[in-house]
Amino acid sequence: MGIMAGNVDEAAVSADIRIGIVHPFRVVREALAWSLLGEPGIFVVDVASESRSTPQGHMPIEADIVLIEATPEFEAFEARIQGVKRRYHGAKVVAFGVTNSRNDILVCIEAGASAYTLSDVSPGELADTMRSAHRGGVVCPPEISSYLFERLATVRRELGVKQEGKQEQFTRRESQILQLLADGLSNKEIASRLDLELQTVKNYVHNILEKLRVQNRRAAAAYALSVGLVEAGSGRN
Repeated sequence: MGIMAGNVDEAAVSADIRIGIVHPFRVVREALAWSLLGEPGIFVVDVASESRSTPQGHMPIEADIVLIEATPEFEAFEARIQGVKRRYHGAKVVAFGVTNSRNDILVCIEAGASAYTLSDVSPGELADTMRSAHRGGVVCPPEISSYLFERLATVRRELGVKQEGKQEQFTRRESQILQLLADGLSNKEIASRLDLELQTVKNYVHNILEKLRVQNRRAAAAYALSVGLVEAGSGRN
């Protein structure tokens, strides 16, 4: 494992799992990078402050896994994950420093993290988690798995409500915003894209949730996709 700097023959490291580390404090991100030295198949390709964005006209950084610090606020954490995926070309996100509480673990999962580690994880355990996430594996305590099944059943019941009255006529703007919700844009990003005030977008989103009779934007996007109200994979551009 090594830290890539400058021009490196990418073919020489093609077998490695490419890791990005994002944290506002340089000492933390560099300490994480050095702690992974010697881990087989782990290659750190980038360490960056969260405030740093991909320069205009530059391609996103190619990485397989990106480490970011977990935060308990769902919307803020979801926005951070989306930003990281844009910067790192859709890389999977592993959240580190999660407290051993059901709520914080669920925030990580629902916000879009592919895996998480607790605050007392060792470098070896962190590397194993990243390898598992890269393979598509999931590490989850039994009690969390059980609760996730309950949540899925609840969402399924919500989406299974008869459609009569649930697909009230949307205005052109509401349909446009619903599509952007399904594309994963935040309210702020939608406001910028459509040149609207942020509060105006919030009002539109509220009306959409009311018409679909769902509790949050994720449920609205899931339902809209399931019944064909929006197109999947339309992207952010």
